[in-house]
Amino acid sequence: MPIRELPEELQKKTEKELNETPQRRTSDIDHIKDWLSKQPHLNVISPDDQMVLNFLRGCKFRAEKTKQKMDYYYSTKTIYRELFDGRDPLSEEMQYTLNAGRYWLPLPKSKNPLAPRTLLYQSNPYKPSEKLNPVIQMKTILMVMDVLVQEDDSFVINGFQVIQFLPGLSLQHLTEMSPNLIRMMYLCTLKRYPARMKGLHFVNIPSAGYALFKMAKPLISEKIQSRIHFHQTNDYSDLYKIIPKSDLPKELGGESYTISDQLAKWNDIMLKCRSWFLENEKLRSDESKRIAKWDNTELFGVEGSFRKLDID
Repeated sequence: MPIRELPEELQKKTEKELNETPQRRTSDIDHIKDWLSKQPHLNVISPDDQMVLNFLRGCKFRAEKTKQKMDYYYSTKTIYRELFDGRDPLSEEMQYTLNAGRYWLPLPKSKNPLAPRTLLYQSNPYKPSEKLNPVIQMKTILMVMDVLVQEDDSFVINGFQVIQFLPGLSLQHLTEMSPNLIRMMYLCTLKRYPARMKGLHFVNIPSAGYALFKMAKPLISEKIQSRIHFHQTNDYSDLYKIIPKSDLPKELGGESYTISDQLAKWNDIMLKCRSWFLENEKLRSDESKRIAKWDNTELFGVEGSFRKLDID
């Protein structure tokens, strides 16, 4: 895939905030691809220039951090197989999740070209007898994020923000959420991708939603915690202070589209990407061939840090 040209506003932002220049872009892409080819556990993976550039931008062109994040990206697919195997949008369980909207639905791009991409979780109210199936929901969220990384430069450059509604969620539903799964969700959504989360907005959540947050809080860095907001409002005015009303669907006070419109659009996108998802499953690390020391305790739920990775 050739490198996509950026709109002028995004190009200026990459130069000012992400340390990108045309000369550095070419040399750093070559450097990362050469490094990948020399890693026995990753050398069957050959990302195109655009994919490597996405990670360089997500890491502000810091070469070592880019290597770490790309290693993380492909290694999590091996370590957390339950989230990355069987990614078929036509499977019965995934069709249910897509049609019910139980995933982070990308909203249309903001009229502001430098605004974060907004993802919305607002499904029909949970029924008391409904199984949450958090693994399938998480798998679907990661598939959506993979599409955005591949196709949306603004997602990588501007980051993303999530609006989270959890109507009808009960403590009974939370029995399906293990601490280990919450850890996997945190690591995979916030540390795996070359896109920074700019905000997480919980709107009118039930008490079980607060319980879910308390379960996850020990895993979340102070920096990310500072970007988490709770909005209890009947008119969404508090939310409009952060996300323009014009960017939101009619159900949240916008005027140009509905959630069902956007769900239909993205469900179609996911089906069109089916062949890519099935083929992409094979692109993962082979941990039996890793020769460099890797402190991977963070991925297995023990205190540790991926930053200690020694890969040169």
